[in-house]
Amino acid sequence: VPKGSLIVPSCYPALHDPEVYPNPDVFDPERWITGDAESKTKNWLVFGAGAHDCLARKYVPLTMAAMIGKAALEVDWVHHATSRSEEIRVFATLFPMDECPLVFTKRK
Repeated sequence: VPKGSLIVPSCYPALHDPEVYPNPDVFDPERWITGDAESKTKNWLVFGAGAHDCLARKYVPLTMAAMIGKAALEVDWVHHATSRSEEIRVFATLFPMDECPLVFTKRK
């Protein structure tokens, strides 16, 4: 692997393990509401576990919800669509090809 390369681990094989997720390719949101999530900690592979648990797993969603909620109340958001707004590039996650130009203005 060349120096400076970005390494992105693939969680796909583990997240499609039929021993962990029966019928892994089936959309089944009910699999998450069984009430036994605490006993199925390996289902949370994407957040790590044990000594490698993501410290921000609980903090970040709460903080982001608060920030987005506050922004929704206090600023107007305008997306300036471009000819590439509907195109995406995939690089560890999805990104709009036009970088999603937004303009925020404080509400009066």
